[in-house]
Amino acid sequence: MTRQQDNSPANATAEAIVARLPGNKAFLTARDVADALAAQTAKSVAAAVDSGALQAVRVGRQYRIARAEAVRWIRSLDTAR
Repeated sequence: MTRQQDNSPANATAEAIVARLPGNKAFLTARDVADALAAQTAKSVAAAVDSGALQAVRVGRQYRIARAEAVRWIRSLDTAR
């Protein structure tokens, strides 16, 4: 079974954000994800991790977020509206 592609404008927005993620990194920082969202700070990403909406591992003073998890979270933001 193949997944049906949703071509709605909202989905296009999420895909545009996903396209702005750094292309060569398997693990992203909260700042990488915030930059893709065009957020001025990484606080919204850190809040999502703290609330459990976004899964991450804390390494030292930074969160490490798997690319697939960041993509899942960004797409879920799109469907929450």
